Amino acid sequence: MASMDWDDYLRHEAAMYRQLAEKSENVFGKQELLDLAAVCEEVANNIEVRATMQGRARHGPAEVHIAKVLPKPLPPAGSHHFEPPPPRGS
Repeated sequence: MASMDWDDYLRHEAAMYRQLAEKSENVFGKQELLDLAAVCEEVANNIEVRATMQGRARHGPAEVHIAKVLPKPLPPAGSHHFEPPPPRGS
């Protein structure tokens, strides 16, 4: 999921919650679903605004964290060069 655009995903979820709310006969359940849709939209908008303000590709905090945690790719086969990973916490 590293290439996922979180704002698009959250907008898709919001649409799904709205569709479920339309079908719900439970007044409280309907309102909960509509509230979830509103939260998804708000977070999606915040992600989009931050990405625009920072002038970078749309990557969520989870993707940035994953990029920091995962090891670097291995060198090509036959290469004898080895670079140890950086110390944790840097």
